[in-house]
Amino acid sequence: MASSVEIPGAVSSPPPLAEVEPVKRASMSSRFVTGLRLPMFKKVDKVESSGAKQPIDDVAPDHEGGVVPTDNAARVPSPADDKPPKKLITRGSFRTMAYIVLPEGRVVRGMFRLGSMSIVFEGEAIVDEQEDSRASSIVLLKRRIFGMRVIKSIYRRRFNLDILCGMEIYFVDGTSLLIGFETSHDVDTAFAIIRQRKPPCLVSTKRLLTGDRLVQSSHWHATAKWVRREISTFEYLMLLNVAAARSYNDITQYPIFPWVLSDYASAQLDLEDPATFRDLTKPIGAQSPHGVQAATQRYHSTTAEFPYHFGASYSSQASVLTYLMRMAPFTQASNALPESSLQPLSSIAAMWERCTTSVGYVRPFPIYIYIYICMKKGLTQHDASWELVPELYMTAEGLLSAEFGNVVLPPWANESVDTFIRLHRQALESDYVSMHLHSWIDLVFGTSQRGPDAVDSLNVFHPVCYPDGLNLNLLDLNTRKQFAERGTIPVQLFKARHPRRLTVDESLEA
Repeated sequence: MASSVEIPGAVSSPPPLAEVEPVKRASMSSRFVTGLRLPMFKKVDKVESSGAKQPIDDVAPDHEGGVVPTDNAARVPSPADDKPPKKLITRGSFRTMAYIVLPEGRVVRGMFRLGSMSIVFEGEAIVDEQEDSRASSIVLLKRRIFGMRVIKSIYRRRFNLDILCGMEIYFVDGTSLLIGFETSHDVDTAFAIIRQRKPPCLVSTKRLLTGDRLVQSSHWHATAKWVRREISTFEYLMLLNVAAARSYNDITQYPIFPWVLSDYASAQLDLEDPATFRDLTKPIGAQSPHGVQAATQRYHSTTAEFPYHFGASYSSQASVLTYLMRMAPFTQASNALPESSLQPLSSIAAMWERCTTSVGYVRPFPIYIYIYICMKKGLTQHDASWELVPELYMTAEGLLSAEFGNVVLPPWANESVDTFIRLHRQALESDYVSMHLHSWIDLVFGTSQRGPDAVDSLNVFHPVCYPDGLNLNLLDLNTRKQFAERGTIPVQLFKARHPRRLTVDESLEA
């Protein structure tokens, strides 16, 4: 049986029985404001001495202090609130209110139902829909039916920043369904019922695992296979993103790929020269002396309790739309946003310069004041130290557009988008990247993501980029949405340093 961490791909099995076509993948602690007595951030040791965070369930709400919702958003129910409404479970079926997250950046609320042979979702409303867009988005409320027998794997996903309230179902034909629930109990119940149905293609575990437990389970073989050169670097990075709760269906939690090159000016690309490549031991915002200086200054100028090197994550809604605005459904997602300065990718070299030298905005005042500003006025633009998306290693579609114009390519691409994608992919699979990628994996998915190693590596981000460090019970839905759009750090997968990949000769002898 295949490993549970394999990315679902097309096979000869029949597609799900459906009345309509299923959703396709896009391409493949400081105190809070006055009146809130709970800490906004869970109490942990100083950043320099602790990288571990308590699980979300460890923090119980203090009802005596009271929770004051904002004027324009309702408070999110806490686990200690009234018991959730009873769910109708008759003759082996289950139904409850749920939400589907779509790659165009929309969230559909509706009724989720599990039958004996199918999953049915009846859309009822678009979350946060504007009055003038209802007619154009009515198609999103269509009934969606998915076959139970062609489910391949199920993973936990964040919904409204909560890792316990979402799951993504992958099917054997490559489609997937990202669902959010109002309570973690609904997630566990839905998973248990699907597991009881015993889909023949499902590689199942007794319970839904978080990313760190998944990579420690007996089903995880991807790391060993990559180290022994049995799978490609591209495939391994996709597996890591799946395990770390990144999804093609959610532009706020999109898969992350590294910049691997630093030469975007030469006429010929020399993949044997180490100077051609970026430093994979440092985050993208610290690739230049100017970036290192700015990050260090920011760390020492921010609050002593929660200092940080960068104000926003290396992957966010803004970064994904900037890279992929030329592709559907991301064009629709960008059109749905309010008027802003968000512009599509125009030049590879210019974007590299922007991502490696962005200074960003330094906020010297305490975090709780920043939170208050976010809730009342919204977020402001922060530094654009972004990593890449998988599409820039696999398809030329995002580089060509009659509406936005074509992306300006490096000279070594000879004005050919196909040549650019081919050479870019070769660089990703090169010996240099193979020998150094483990350091980047530590930064994004491993030990250098948090704690003392993160400080030493200039890899500490604004506290709201770490959802598992937030007391989510105090955040209304509007604030959660803003934090998610700002970008979140992936689930930490590894507690020990990632092993280096073997050389070709070493892999032959292994």
